[in-house]
This record gives sequence, structure tokens and C-alpha cells, in this order.
Amino acid sequence: KTHMKVFEWGSGGSTLFFALHCDKIVTVEDDISWYENVRRKLQDRLSQCDLRLITSQDCATYSNEIGDFDNKHFDVILIDGKCRNECITISIDKVKKGGLIVLDNSERVEYLEGINKLHELRRIDFWGPGPYNLYFWQTSIFVR
Repeated sequence: KTHMKVFEWGSGGSTLFFALHCDKIVTVEDDISWYENVRRKLQDRLSQCDLRLITSQDCATYSNEIGDFDNKHFDVILIDGKCRNECITISIDKVKKGGLIVLDNSERVEYLEGINKLHELRRIDFWGPGPYNLYFWQTSIFVR
């Protein structure tokens, strides 16, 4: 919806989609070449998109990019970058009631620590082929 505010770790196709369909998207990317690629594609939509490059390898620095925003600020939070457990933890208070936390590759065992912190949210899982790969994976949506 056009009034929605979105935050995401890991830019790409979702960034391009939300830049066209929502009020504001804040995107954190750690790969400089991918950042430049997405930035070029967003040239005419940069007013809706706050594209941030965080090259620090420190998970606290990377995940805390959402920290300056008020609690319950975002309608949708997408987690598809690095440090996903840390990003999940800090996202819980930042998503509005009725809002969504979307975790890509949620079938991976290494994300169970973060997923377990979302136990009070309703979970919806989707399995299927993803872009750029020849295998199936899971994306989970957690509804506050």
C-alpha cells in the first residue's frame, strides 16, 4: 500500500518493488558492487528510497541501522542480508501491530536462534524456487 513504510537488510528485487509501491523504503546493503547496481536501477525513485551502504563486518553496526527509528515505525521489515539473527532481534520492537517481518531462507538452521524470538508472532511459511538459484527454499512471514 502506498502509505507503508518498509525497512530491509539486503537490497534487490524487493527494493525495486517497494520503491514503486510504498511511501518510504530504507535499505541496508553491505556489498558495494550490488549497492551500486541497485542504486542505478533506482535513479528515478531515490526520493522514496533511503539506500544505505554499511561495509562494516560488525553485526551490531549492520543490524543497528534500524535503531534510530521509533518502535512500531515500520509496516514491513525484510531480512535478507547478513547477521540475520541480530536483525531479527532488533526488528521485533520496530514493526507495527499488524505489520510483517519477512525472513528469507528461513529453513536454514543457523537462523533458529532468531526465529525462536518470534514465537509470539503468527508464522506463515512459503516454499518454492527462488530467483538466481535452481533449488527450493523457504521464506517465512511473521505477523505482529
